[in-house]
Order: sequence, then structure tokens, then C-alpha cells
Amino acid sequence: MLTMPTFLLLLLLLTLTTACSGRHVTPAAADGPSALVASACSRARFPGPCVRALAHASPRTPTDLAVASVAASLSSARSAASALRSAAPSPLPGPLRDCLQQLSDSADQLERTRAELSRLQRPRAARAHGGMQLDNACTWVSAALTNEDTCLDAAKGLPAGAVRDAVTTRVRALEKETSNALYFVTHLGSDGTPDLTVHFDSPPLFLTWRA
Repeated sequence: MLTMPTFLLLLLLLTLTTACSGRHVTPAAADGPSALVASACSRARFPGPCVRALAHASPRTPTDLAVASVAASLSSARSAASALRSAAPSPLPGPLRDCLQQLSDSADQLERTRAELSRLQRPRAARAHGGMQLDNACTWVSAALTNEDTCLDAAKGLPAGAVRDAVTTRVRALEKETSNALYFVTHLGSDGTPDLTVHFDSPPLFLTWRA
């Protein structure tokens, strides 16, 4: 059985490991985010987490940007659940078990969101069913954010202290990524391109988002 200090140590090590391994830095990322990422993230609810989550991405279109944001949130959800599950004491505290279930549900919903958005990257499918796919994507990513919030509510049932603080810090960081993903998804039109104007012809690239 893991003692509480052992749990905290493992949680810290796993958090640092997943944070480093989950963000592969390409040569482009080493020079900073792309112009599209930097411009779009400046309008997101949480600009800093947005840039960090997408620093390794190279989106060329608004739909690519939404897909990349959802994928980053999905990776963070899986990493958070894996870290907490691996380091959890036995028997698993009820509130933590509930939180892990919510994170698992959130990851499933983010995967569904990514699948719907990926269809928007195919022009024929976007023209035929774009509205339905975008509605589905909005529904799934909104549900993921709700589950993450429910996880935080469950974590309040843990005894006050370092364990609860570690869980809430990790999930709140995830919520910021998912909130940004929701922002990008809701600013897409039914074919993945309207409702924002992207100017590629003059540096620096900038975006005018729907109000």
C-alpha cells in the first residue's frame, strides 16, 4: 500500500514526466509558435496555456487550429488520468475514483470532437454535412469541459491538503486547454472556414474572430 508521502512524490514525478514527454518540440517550435498560433491564441480565453499547448503544432487553416487544440487537450486529459491513476494509493479514495471517471469520459468526448473536426478537413464532407459535424463537435467538447469541472467538484471530497491541491492544479490546467479548444471550435463555420477572416498575404498574419 502506498503511503501519502509516496503518493505525492510519485504524482510529482509523473506530472513532470508527462509534461515533458507530452510536448514534443520540433525545430519550428524551438523558434516560437507559428504566426497563426500566436495570433489566434492572443484572442483565446487563456493565451499562455494556448501558446504552450500549440507551440509544436503547424496549423495552416482555422480547422487545423481547432483540431490541434482539441488534440492537445485530449493528450493532457489522458496524461492527467494516467498520472493520477498510477500514483493513487490503494484502496482508491472515492472522490479520486469519481474524478478519474470524469477524466476518462472527458478524454472520450475530446476524441469524438477530434473525429468530427477531422471530417471538416475533407472539403466534400464539409460541404455535405459540415453543419451537423460542427454541432456535434461543439456538443462533445462542451461535455468534456463539463466533466472536467465535475472532476474538480469530486476532488473537493478529498481531505484538504497536498493531494487535493495536486489534483485540482492538474485538472484546472486541463480545463484551460479544453476551454481554449471550445473557443476555436465555436468560431468555426459549418464548412470549417467562415466566421473568421484569415489574412495570409501580409506579415504578420492576423485573425479577425467572430465577436
